[in-house]
Amino acid sequence: MKKSKCGGGFLELQKFAALLRLEAGGGSYGETTTHKNHGVVYQGLAQVEGAKAKLNQAQANFGPQLSFSATAAPTSSVTGLPPLIPLQTVQYNYYENEFQLSLPLYSGGKLENQLDQQHAEVTVSEKNLSNTKEQLVLDTTLTYINVLESQKLLALTQESYDNTNKHLHNVKERFVVGVAIRTDILRSEVELANITQDLIKARNACKLNMLTLNSLLKLPLATELELPDIVGSDIITTPSVSVDECVKTALAIHPQLIGGKAGIASARYAFEASKSGRRPTLTLFGYYDWAESDRFPPHGDNWQVGLSMNFNVLDSGLIKGQVRQSKATLEETEARYQKLQDDMVLEVQQAWFNLMEAKERSVAAQMVLEKAQEDYHMAEERYEVGVGTNIDVLDAQEALVKSRTNYIQSEYDVVRDQAKLSKAVGKRL
Repeated sequence: MKKSKCGGGFLELQKFAALLRLEAGGGSYGETTTHKNHGVVYQGLAQVEGAKAKLNQAQANFGPQLSFSATAAPTSSVTGLPPLIPLQTVQYNYYENEFQLSLPLYSGGKLENQLDQQHAEVTVSEKNLSNTKEQLVLDTTLTYINVLESQKLLALTQESYDNTNKHLHNVKERFVVGVAIRTDILRSEVELANITQDLIKARNACKLNMLTLNSLLKLPLATELELPDIVGSDIITTPSVSVDECVKTALAIHPQLIGGKAGIASARYAFEASKSGRRPTLTLFGYYDWAESDRFPPHGDNWQVGLSMNFNVLDSGLIKGQVRQSKATLEETEARYQKLQDDMVLEVQQAWFNLMEAKERSVAAQMVLEKAQEDYHMAEERYEVGVGTNIDVLDAQEALVKSRTNYIQSEYDVVRDQAKLSKAVGKRL
């Protein structure tokens, strides 16, 4: 199984994040973690390119359009009036070449609004891509944390297994000399069997989390990364900003909300463009052609330059229906943005309070852990001198394992919730 070692603690995690954001970055993962390896990011990039292509098309609609056509056709005609004039068939070749030029002078606001709409659509696609990248960064960060947490819980379970196994041997020795009873052995064996089940689950959790991380980083799934711990790093600090400040920042800079505003602008421009059908259009046109029979190239020529105005007098309600549809789309987009804004405020507040809770739980768990460690050592000492029971030792060990588990989980919850808060706000706090 391939092993790869990482250094730098939380900085390594930040390097992963930088790579996933498609920023410049080096290291052993620089060659494998690219945007083309991540389908969701590649899809977002394709959507941005598509929006820019539509913008170019909208810009091109303002320019002149020049076309050329050439015709060569064998032609025959029949003349005569039987029986007075006998029928005669005339055959000849017809040649024609033509240039046509058109330039829109006034579109009733249609072209202008379509151009503004495509500008807004480019912004929407770019902000969607930014949010996709940040979500990928969050998923990778959380998986990184899950790997570290599961590894620490595995080490804890392994230590608990070793301690219980050692205690079982001690109980058996005491049973041989007559200072322990058979039920003590059975109780210790049952406890060891239960811990064995937990050990199997903990090993599997480590493997699954490592597989997920390798998949996100586009590494071979069999790679065993030696990840440094990030709990206790000076870089991990609880943000000092208040929940109101976090909400204010999210409403101002979060890419989803910026994209939502651009979506409203796009729908509004589409609504205005739909009303252009009620206005006249003015186009400058010109053509030049030359055509002749039985002579190539033809020499007879014609040309024309003029202005063409078009005004829709009767359309049986077609434009009215288009305006109503675009207005409904605008109202739907505005309502969807309002819901998105409400959801973002809720998400930020939930992430902030979860982070505060995790920090408080970490402090409380540390105090309980110190007491559980003292209780376990006292129970062992009492059992060794014969004034404590086997049950006291096993109960104290179970309480210690639970306390250490709670402490480990609370510490990683702090880091996990900080990452979630940063994603909800739209920047690292």
